[in-house]
Parts: sequence; C-alpha cells; structure tokens
Amino acid sequence: MITTNSTNAKSATNIASTFPARAAVIAASLLLAFLIATFATGCASESSTGAQSSVPGSYAIDPAGVDASAIAEPVSCMVVTSASQNSAFRIPATCLAYPKAAIEQGNYAGYLTCDAGSTPRGKTFATTKNSQAGQEKEIDSFLADYFTSVCASRAQTGEVDLLSALNNAANELRAHNNGSKMVINVVSSGLNSTGLLVGSSDLVNADANDIASQLANMGALANFADITVHFYGLGQSSGEQVIPNSVAAKLQSLYPTLVEAGGGVAIVEPDVLTRLNCDSELPNVLTVDFAQDSLTFPHLEHNQSAQVVLNETVLAFVGDSAEFIDPDKATATLAELASTIMDNHGATVLVEGYTAASPAFSSDELVDLSQRRAEAVREALVAAGVSPSFIEAIGHGDEGATSMDTGVFSESAAKNDRRVVVTLSLA
Repeated sequence: MITTNSTNAKSATNIASTFPARAAVIAASLLLAFLIATFATGCASESSTGAQSSVPGSYAIDPAGVDASAIAEPVSCMVVTSASQNSAFRIPATCLAYPKAAIEQGNYAGYLTCDAGSTPRGKTFATTKNSQAGQEKEIDSFLADYFTSVCASRAQTGEVDLLSALNNAANELRAHNNGSKMVINVVSSGLNSTGLLVGSSDLVNADANDIASQLANMGALANFADITVHFYGLGQSSGEQVIPNSVAAKLQSLYPTLVEAGGGVAIVEPDVLTRLNCDSELPNVLTVDFAQDSLTFPHLEHNQSAQVVLNETVLAFVGDSAEFIDPDKATATLAELASTIMDNHGATVLVEGYTAASPAFSSDELVDLSQRRAEAVREALVAAGVSPSFIEAIGHGDEGATSMDTGVFSESAAKNDRRVVVTLSLA
C-alpha cells in the first residue's frame, strides 16, 4: 500500500449496509484470478495418463516432480482455484505437495473451483493391495487421477465467489477429516464478481477486521479452527486486469483476516506465479479500470516533508534477504520514485527499513535484514540519478511490528510490518 499524509476511507457502517445487497445482486464489476497450470512448458499437453485432454487449459502434471517429503505429519487437503483472464499460471510445487502427501498417506484430498455454487470433489485414497509393490502402483494411479482432475477443473462461468469456495472447502475438510492436519491451498487473485465480497470501492476502503466481524455476525464465515489456509497469487494480476498495489495490499490483508477470524491460520505465500502465455479458450471475465496508485512526492515547500510507504505488494524482497523478487519491476518502481525525488531540488531522503517480528530471528538479525533492505532501495535510487549525498538508509528491525501481538505469528499483520519507508524533507 502506498500512503501519504492523507487518507480516503469509508466508514464501517456504510460497508455493513452494502453486504445484503451484494448477496442478492450479482455485481458484474470485477474479476480476475488464477488457475492452475503445470510444470509442463505448454498448454493442451498430454495428461499424466498419456491421453490428450479436451478440456481447455488443462495440463500434464507429473506427480513425480512434486516433492512431498517435507510433509511428515498426517494431512488432509483441499485445493481451490478460479478462472483467469486469458492467462494460465504454474501452480507452485508447495501447493501440490499437500494433496500428494494426503494421497500417499491414505487421507482425504479434494478440490473445487470458485464458481458460484461449485461442488467440492475428492475422496479418501485408501489402498487395497497387500504387497508394497501393489500399494505403490495404486498410489501412482491415485496421484495421476487426482492431478489430472485438478488440472481439468477451472471456473467456467466467469463468476467467482472465493468466500463461498473457502467456506465450502472448510466444511468439506471437516466432514472428511480423520484427525490429520487440515490444509486448504488457494490459487486466486482474491477478486470476486459475485457474492458478499464482490469487488467495489466500499470493499477496498473498509477495514478487514470490520468486514470479518460483519460476516461472522451474519453467519457467513465458516469454522476454520485447526485449518491452515495457504494463499497463492493474492493481489497478482493477469491478462487484461490490472490490480493497483493498494488494492493488492487490501486483498492480501482481507482473506487472511477472515480465516483468522474463523479460528484458522492463514499464510500468504510469496510465490510470484509464472504465466504460461496460453489458454485463449478460458472464459471471458469482466475487468475493472482501477485508478492506479502513484509513487510520487508532491512539490515541497520549505519545512515540509512527505512519505511513501513501499510494502511488499509494491516492492517485494526474497524471504530473509535483501534481494528483490522481481528486479525489473523494482528498478522501474524506484526509478519512478527517484524522478519525483529529483523534482524537489535540495530535499534530503531518509530510507527506513522495517521487518515483521519473528521468533525465528534475534532482534539484531532483524535490524541487519532491515538495514540491508533499506540500503538496497538507497542503491537503486542512486542508480536512478538521486545524489548519494542526500540519501541516508537506516534499518529499524521489527520496531513497531504487530505480527506477534497476540503471541502467535499473524501473516496478515506481517504483510504490513514488512516495508521500506521513504521520507522526503525540504529544510
């Protein structure tokens, strides 16, 4: 999210009043999400069983290429996907590892799309052969069938309701669980064209906790207790849809907040989904022309200052490092910022790095990480033309972080904690 010293938020009361109307009227205002692809390099390839698939946008996924060895505990899993705008993406291996582990363990594995009214599909994959060789052959068959089915499943209506899909997935897991860890893996941008969370300016401007409270009061939030939800692709754009950074940040905060409000654990995965540049036969979906965020400083007068906050939806770093996930995007973003800095001749620049609180790292380690990230931004601004004598970089570690306020790590809070703040001052 990009912040300056002004805000533009609607009241929670106004948001609450809009939910019933959204439930009754299908708002064709916006949509985009993602759907699965595979580790193959093209589209409409042969399935894992060798047969050519007739389903548009289906792909061959080789189960042998998915490593589930790190998942030692018993697990049951649901995979949730939704349609994209003429683009398909590789589904991350970590997402596929969970259903593979569930199948190998003889637990429940299912899937569904975000279509309104989509029916969950899945089963408990129990072997029937006595010999080890026979069991391994059956498991291979189970994996091939499941992966082929998941590849072929995609939203066909162009109407996405991720909240309903999440609720259905949670209820399905709970109904089939045998005491194993329950996991839901979601591959979606988080934008909806129908349902209670249909995209609108009200939704974007509302507080995520207020939305969660209203949904809970309406009985529209499933029980996510003992369920871990991994989100892949939240806020990421594809096809013709462009998602501003501020909207992306909202989506990356909203859905984890909903899961946590339902008693679950939410993890927003950092994977940047890779396009396969195909799937022209995907359903056509509506897009929304969002007003784009501006990475600009105003023209400052003497004794004035302004800030731009670069959180990870704007400037994403590789986990636990100072390397940019997308160097080209980072260079373009910081070049734009450098241009507006240089428009304010004589102004000084303070670049401050912050991290989320984490029990896995010491305070000194977090300060060091935030310092290195601040310096990476400083170096990029200097490379774009800002005089190095006017820029100072400081790392503050987890100062002011809220990700551990409850005693348990909160990914939704951590998304806001991880940031670089650039302050421009004119004496």
